[in-house]
Amino acid sequence: MKKDNLTINQYVKGKEKRKVFRTILESLICVFVVVCAFSQVLFNEKYKKPNKKLWNQEDGFVMISYSSLGDGKKNISEEKLRDQLGALYKDGYVTIGIDDVINYYEHDGKLPDKALFLVFEDGTKVSTKMTKKVLQKYNYKAITMNYAGYLSSRNRSYLTTSDLKKLKNDDYFDIGTSGYRFQYINVQGKDTDSNSVDTKKSTYNHYLMDYLRDGDNVPIETEDEMRKRINWDYDEMNKIYNKVLNGMPKCYMIMPSDKLFYKVTDSVERVNEENIEKYFDIVINRTGDCYNTKNQSKYDLTRIRVEKGWSGDQLLKKINESIDSNKE
Repeated sequence: MKKDNLTINQYVKGKEKRKVFRTILESLICVFVVVCAFSQVLFNEKYKKPNKKLWNQEDGFVMISYSSLGDGKKNISEEKLRDQLGALYKDGYVTIGIDDVINYYEHDGKLPDKALFLVFEDGTKVSTKMTKKVLQKYNYKAITMNYAGYLSSRNRSYLTTSDLKKLKNDDYFDIGTSGYRFQYINVQGKDTDSNSVDTKKSTYNHYLMDYLRDGDNVPIETEDEMRKRINWDYDEMNKIYNKVLNGMPKCYMIMPSDKLFYKVTDSVERVNEENIEKYFDIVINRTGDCYNTKNQSKYDLTRIRVEKGWSGDQLLKKINESIDSNKE
């Protein structure tokens, strides 16, 4: 009998211990959930959409772009990016998105007093992760560019298809494209498939900006062959984005800058222009100036590429100089 009572007592005590352990475990889980939720509020703040009914400016907007963001010596660091964008934020700049620019050109849409179209060019995971922190700090929206042909690249530093699908639902970003690929042609003495060219020692051109030529600079393809080659790039880009995003990005940053409409033959210009009008609503085509107005084509937008060595005040100075020169 004593043995049976001992067994029952041991069972009861064991049950009570299990109950206490379960209560503690449930409490810890609750605390963990609360901490995670609190962290989401602190570190993953949602983009606060501006009240566009208050926008009444129609003179123009500023566009700046960044490339080579990251921790390397030649890159623009998060600290520098924070300083530069912080200066713009303090000066009253408000970011606008792709649809705002389209609305401005196509439907006489209004903009904030100091409208900023902010672009990140390189399409890498590092830059996207780094810039998100700074965008959250200032409640800024940015346009992230990428190459369609790199989305499935073995080089995992580039954004992938899954990354792009996530960005599609992230209000801090709009998605643009720099095309299917960046490739040089007519590079004398080097591999024409190489993206690494010593521009001081070589003659070269971008894949979409010229005929294929021989060593004497004579075209080695007909106009029809040139059109098929260039059309292929645009069509491939369209196939990829329709598969990944169910449609083409509305904004195209054509590479290289300052070529199209200025430094290409008429037949090459025509085939690019046909594809641009077919697939895109706006095109970033030039660099060196940053102020865009309704007096220019929506397919010939311009930006300043921000340099690593600029302070926030220096960036503001560059912007103001560009605005002043366009208003003279």
